[in-house]
Formats: sequence, structure tokens, C-alpha cells
Amino acid sequence: MTAQNDGQTRKNRTALIVIGALVLAAAAVFVTFQLLSTAADNSGADGHASAGDQTTTTPDSGGDQSKEDDVTQSPTPTPAPGGGFLPEKMNGQEAIDALGDNIDAVAKKNGKTTEELKDLLLRNKTAFVTPSGHLVYLDNAKP
Repeated sequence: MTAQNDGQTRKNRTALIVIGALVLAAAAVFVTFQLLSTAADNSGADGHASAGDQTTTTPDSGGDQSKEDDVTQSPTPTPAPGGGFLPEKMNGQEAIDALGDNIDAVAKKNGKTTEELKDLLLRNKTAFVTPSGHLVYLDNAKP
């Protein structure tokens, strides 16, 4: 009878190990999907993040400005309907045209001159401007 008990104990241990491995695998899949979902939400794009997605932004200086700085500042940008610079993400000449007078503010927001931003949008088809004015790169290549 001892041999039967040992055999049953081994079966029980094996079953517990298999169940534990399945639980760990399910947890890993869940965490991976959560991370991918968060990355897609933060991309500021169409919700389809890819390995090549990048966002380039520059933070505001946050410091006090003198009156002299206020005089040299560009005019306040005019938001598009819905509160952003664009109604949807755009690239190329379409983005340049849609930004209009706001292109200076969007370029500054992304640490670029107006000419650098225009050049980038015209030569790099993966460069997009999001409605909020952030520069992102969307690579639709399949892995």
C-alpha cells in the first residue's frame, strides 16, 4: 500500500506543479497585455503601438520669465476644434497645411525650429503630429 500512496503523492505533486506553471503563464500573458495596452494609450496615436513608435517632446521650462521674455514669445496658438492643434494625427504636407500659424508653437513644443519640423514632415513619412501637437513616429512594419 505504501507504493500506491507514493504513486498518488507523485501524481498530486505533478498536478500541482502543472497548475502552478499554468497560473504563472496566465499571469505573464495578462501583465504583457496590460503593458501593451498602456503603451498604446500613451502613444497619442491611433491606439496601435508598434515596436518602432517613438514620441519626442520637450518639457516646458517651468521657470519664471521676465517681461522681456514675454515680449519675444510667439502669439498664443489657436486650438483646433476639440481643443488640440489638429482634429486627428496627420503627417506630410497635410499636417503642415492643417497646422497653419500654429506650426511655430508645435515646432517649439517638440524642440525644433519651424523649418526643421516642416523638413521632417516632408521627408519622413513615419513622422506624425498628434492632435495635441506632439511629434510621433509610427512604423507600420509587421514583425
